[in-house]
Amino acid sequence: MRTAVKVVTGGLALAAVAAAGVLVVRGTPDASADADTGCTHNVHRTVQVAPAMAEVTQQAATALRAECTQLKVVPASSAQVARSFQFGKNVPDLWIAESNTWQSQLFYQDVKLRIVGPALASSPVVLAGDAGSPTPESWRAAFDADSVDLRDPLSDGVGALAMLALRSEMAATGASDAQVRETLVPLAQRYGEQQDGRADAASLRGLIDGLGAGRLMPVTEQELVHEGFAAGLHARVPAKGAPLLQFPLYAPTTADADTLAAARALTQWFGSDAGAKALAAAGFRPPEGTPVDDGVGQVPSLPLPVPFAAAADLHLWQVMSQPSSVLAVFDASGSMDFMAGDQSRMQLAVGVAKTALDVFPDRARIGLWVFSIDQGGPGQDWRELEPMRRLDAVVDGVTQRDQLDGRAEEMLTLTNGGTGLYDTTLAAYQQALRDYDPTYSNSVILMTDGANDDPGSISLDRLVHELEKAHSPKRPVRIIGIGISDDADYAALKRIAKATGGEAYSADTPEDILGVFAQAIASR
Repeated sequence: MRTAVKVVTGGLALAAVAAAGVLVVRGTPDASADADTGCTHNVHRTVQVAPAMAEVTQQAATALRAECTQLKVVPASSAQVARSFQFGKNVPDLWIAESNTWQSQLFYQDVKLRIVGPALASSPVVLAGDAGSPTPESWRAAFDADSVDLRDPLSDGVGALAMLALRSEMAATGASDAQVRETLVPLAQRYGEQQDGRADAASLRGLIDGLGAGRLMPVTEQELVHEGFAAGLHARVPAKGAPLLQFPLYAPTTADADTLAAARALTQWFGSDAGAKALAAAGFRPPEGTPVDDGVGQVPSLPLPVPFAAAADLHLWQVMSQPSSVLAVFDASGSMDFMAGDQSRMQLAVGVAKTALDVFPDRARIGLWVFSIDQGGPGQDWRELEPMRRLDAVVDGVTQRDQLDGRAEEMLTLTNGGTGLYDTTLAAYQQALRDYDPTYSNSVILMTDGANDDPGSISLDRLVHELEKAHSPKRPVRIIGIGISDDADYAALKRIAKATGGEAYSADTPEDILGVFAQAIASR
């Protein structure tokens, strides 16, 4: 059954884990006497801070004036800081970010930050809903059940940690990397479907008001203490645990001595009794996550994924939330009637096609071909069952999704003849280029159980040459090859896919096919 996930984003007081930025020193020490403090060497610096922490940081700035440190506190989302970096304008001297996943994001863009304070404060990210909302066993169970209104992981740090919880809880759930991706890919696809029309709430209250009955949304404990409990939200902490949102303090690697001294002074204040009291009053936990009064209590803390894994999942989300344009090309040669377990290979292929239709959102564009020698008539090895259309397109009163569902069943009756792989591949690639849409991720998915045995077809070398000639980075269309069973010519599929910047996969067992299909989509 196809489901839809509601995704919300907007001006919450929490920063995003998304595209990266670097901070450079802009302030300079003032050597003149300061009339208010009597200091002869005031250090003036700007600190941009996740809005949720702005009030507490201002208290710190006020206290540090007595130590001749003048901090200008500027609330800013991480997305805003990233834009400042991208354009090289208005970048701050110090940055209190909303998540330490920023370090991995920046590292993968060859940008390094100096960590002055690994965590100034923390708050667990939990799920919350009305009194009738469920308490899931795990984050994966909640996402698979489509019970979560997810905040955008690329513009909201809470949404990012909620999404990354899929990987953080792997040790507790026993899920494999492939299973995590099998949850993440359709989740991102459904997000992409609603991206254009998603709610743009300016406050936590806006998100709460838009939450449906029985639905869940990720929030921090601090948000619950600050506003959520009073609005009728109830914490629903997955049994496997919750990720801990932390607020690190960064300085650029080029920071001078005065900037680093100001950063250390700020870090020390947050670790002082005054800092601890200010954090508790605002609903934050100390860095190590000790429970606060009137919060959600003791919860198992999920570890943050290692940096490269977190960065990879966020990149996957970014890629997969882009809509797909796929020409699916299925082998319909006679060998597809061979049994694979208790089903024929074609029955397995039909099952994959139908499952994929449940995963793809309405705005995806999907076309369907089958192929075998002379499948489309004498001298033509391919047959178009449905041209490329959006899945919600209606033709003669029937949606493209329903048309494809029926055509998938029809494939069971079309198996015959040999494998006309090479001519079909070239024709499919040329068609995908004609159907190219720059707002989509364009690909040809080629699934076969054999090797080309059409004596009248072009050669593999000629096919690869033609594909390389047609492939253009400005209009990228990738071929994704999936070899079913040991009979497939995997070496040929690898050459074909490589010519277009694509990938080839081998499904060694029937159980592998669906996972490989999801991996193929996710690899773009």
